Amino acid sequence: KMNQFERCRIGSKIFSSTISLRHEKRSYILAKFIMNDDVINCYPGQVQYYFTHTVDLQYRLTEHFLAYVCWYQPASSLN
Repeated sequence: KMNQFERCRIGSKIFSSTISLRHEKRSYILAKFIMNDDVINCYPGQVQYYFTHTVDLQYRLTEHFLAYVCWYQPASSLN
């Protein structure tokens, strides 16, 4: 079973997803990836939902909060 969430709060900011229809506008993101040649590529996306994943690392459970993202074509990079 996977635990899905429609919103994620980090500090005082709340991030939404497409399953939160009321806050769908807040589901758009822009992620920057640094390539091997130090070029920065920007990718727009839309968060579909947030979920948790738990991993057993040497007898210690570690929980991660992740997002399932629908990625779009790269945006022009202005750094």
